[in-house]
Amino acid sequence: MQEFFPAIQGGDRQRVRALLAERPDALLARSPDGATPVLYAKYMGQQGVLEELLAAVPALDTFEAAAMGMLPALERALQQAPASLREWSADG
Repeated sequence: MQEFFPAIQGGDRQRVRALLAERPDALLARSPDGATPVLYAKYMGQQGVLEELLAAVPALDTFEAAAMGMLPALERALQQAPASLREWSADG
């Protein structure tokens, strides 16, 4: 899966889609700094790739939902993991 994050960074929406089709567990991968694929795409400013990832991810975690500004998803994530309110994301 070493090509997954470079594909995200490069904005290669088709490659990201293909890699996810081959390996859906890529959504669980972490970038070298600990970011999830969703957060990494957000940080890299890759909106098209971000849309692909958001369509593929079953549920956003607390940090992803907060970064996306998705209040209903954030509320759901906090209900499922209330302790995450006091945690730091893996990437700080």
